[in-house]
Amino acid sequence: MKKLLMVALAVMALSLCLMPAMGVSAAQPKIEVSGSFGLHTFTAYETLEVGSNVIYFVEIGANWTGDLVGRDIGLGVEIDRANGLYVLNSITTWTGVLTIDGVPYSGTMQITTASRGLYGPDPGPPLWFTGTMTLVGLSGDLAGVHGKLTFGPGPPYPVAYSGWIML
Repeated sequence: MKKLLMVALAVMALSLCLMPAMGVSAAQPKIEVSGSFGLHTFTAYETLEVGSNVIYFVEIGANWTGDLVGRDIGLGVEIDRANGLYVLNSITTWTGVLTIDGVPYSGTMQITTASRGLYGPDPGPPLWFTGTMTLVGLSGDLAGVHGKLTFGPGPPYPVAYSGWIML
């Protein structure tokens, strides 16, 4: 058993020494990004009532400005509770240009959003909302990019976002 442990430790040490030679580089720095986005699409295509909750299946999309300039579109699920609180989760595909220090990077990213908010007693836009977004580069110059954004509080639109991206 002791021999097996020594062999395993030796293999781990050797692999750590070889990583730079195998093309594994140090982690890239987190680059701060900010801007705003405003909805261009929010359409419920199916509604389901479960007790006092209402679940909406929606098509959702936004126009982006700032360090991320582009447009996204995708699908989401919003759950509205009787007390006015809601949660909205969506996955969208963003197409556009990310500009870092004057250098443009174009392509597509997947954006996974988790948000929450509160509706007032009357139908209409939410009284407030906030959330987080996870970004994963899919194609073009953005393939392999990843990051995290926060947004809100809103409304009104456009709502501010800020966070980081790693190239």
